[in-house]
Amino acid sequence: MNGYRLSEQAELDYREILAFTLERWGINQFHKYAELLEATFDRLVEMPTLGRQRDDIRLGFYRYRVGQHYIFYRITEETLQIARILHVRRNVTVEIDLALDLDLNRSIVFETLILRQFQKSKISERFCSSGL
Repeated sequence: MNGYRLSEQAELDYREILAFTLERWGINQFHKYAELLEATFDRLVEMPTLGRQRDDIRLGFYRYRVGQHYIFYRITEETLQIARILHVRRNVTVEIDLALDLDLNRSIVFETLILRQFQKSKISERFCSSGL
């Protein structure tokens, strides 16, 4: 496995958690919690099944608690994909579904745009080679 990848929503979660930590508990706790989260990401890469499997939330998902937050992730051959980092009191099922749907929709839109560009280039090629 080649490290971890945070979804766009997980990246936003991470930044919000650290901003709140800085505002509420100061710079020292900010650094400690940032280091704890990063070390946990690395640890999960080394031992991906350390978390508890949560197929009830989403098939193939794991959850691991760090401090007052849960890290929700999937294991792939290439990377550990972190979907969300949520406070233990949040409604995780709804929020994970929304985040995954957004990431999935972005991927579908991106793939559609690439396919359209490819098709346009093939059409242009045909017109140019046929002398039209």
